[in-house]
Amino acid sequence: MIYIATYAPIPLEKSLFSFIFCFLMIGILPAQEKMDIQEWLETRKTNMTSSIQNMGDEEFSPSWIRELEFRTETEDFQIDKQEYLIRFRPTYPSERNAQSNLINASREEWDINQLNFNNDINRYLLDELLIIREINEEIEILTALLQVYEDQKRLISDQIYTGKFNLKDLSQVDGDIRSVKGKINDHQLRIEILNKKNILPDTDQLISIQDISEQLVQQDLTQQSTINRAERDFELRKVKAEMELEKIESGRIFDFIQLRYDGPHNDLFRERVSLGINLQLPNNGRQKLRTEELKVEQLIRQQEYDLQQKLDSIRLSQELNEFTLLIRKWNYNYDIINQQEGELNNIINKGINIEFDNPDIILYQKEQLLRLMQDQLDLESDIYQLYLDLLERTTILGENRFYTFILKT
Repeated sequence: MIYIATYAPIPLEKSLFSFIFCFLMIGILPAQEKMDIQEWLETRKTNMTSSIQNMGDEEFSPSWIRELEFRTETEDFQIDKQEYLIRFRPTYPSERNAQSNLINASREEWDINQLNFNNDINRYLLDELLIIREINEEIEILTALLQVYEDQKRLISDQIYTGKFNLKDLSQVDGDIRSVKGKINDHQLRIEILNKKNILPDTDQLISIQDISEQLVQQDLTQQSTINRAERDFELRKVKAEMELEKIESGRIFDFIQLRYDGPHNDLFRERVSLGINLQLPNNGRQKLRTEELKVEQLIRQQEYDLQQKLDSIRLSQELNEFTLLIRKWNYNYDIINQQEGELNNIINKGINIEFDNPDIILYQKEQLLRLMQDQLDLESDIYQLYLDLLERTTILGENRFYTFILKT
């Protein structure tokens, strides 16, 4: 909450000059309806994802039949010499299990894509939420700063009566007033663009900087899975499932059974019905080569996985160190702001003696305090952005539990 100082100046040639320093609360924007953050996020996501098709919960049922072939041939178009053949290739139970594992591993790609999508869309909406918060806070500070500049202008204008009037000072403060008014107007226009339905999220529900620090202490993010790690896990499991299926197929001995019918005939030297079975040697050249290729691919994926896992841990540690540095800087600025606010409160409580106190100095102190608040606001934005970076990198933004990380407890 930002407070400003106001006073009612009286010409200095009069012996009485009262400078009343009081704190008045400044409203951010005209009264408007605010929506719960979680409700706002869910509404926006529903509107953005309504046309996206879900995969569904259908389960894969592997077939008992690997191949069923029916063939018929004729000789010189003579019906009595028509031949018929039925060939049946079954699947082994182990083969069906391997097929199910491969399909399940492939389905995980949908989950990975959904996780990435949720991460992206939640990050997009939270970035917009932080923009709204920053604009509102900035308008509040600028409004207080505008009041200070207007007080300075009145004070300079009153110096006409004392002969100490400085046109350069008046021109400078007029420029400051125009600049601040322009920034306030720009921010209000941005809010109007973002607030299409006159409903903005209640940014006061956002997790505070202090709570963010406590959250990171409680949660060991270095142990969280990252998006890259989840994708590598999926690729590794899929290669393993492919290799498992290839091994089973290459180990097949019984290939197929077939039934052949040569049609009606009176040739005693020809069988009418014959039954055939095809056996094959396991691990033939082609299948062995394919199995070896998958084994090499699995080793490469595993090596990439191990290396990237170490890199992920290093990156997370670096980001956490940067976050710790920003938090300490924020705490340092917070103490300075509280100290300066306390000094101003003491001046307010004691009152101002025009014979000894200079209103210019007091207004200058108030201006510097507001400038510190602007710097603190910029620092808070950096902290929130880095915090979202950490949540995004560790896939937390893509999970339903992410609300516990962004809302006040």
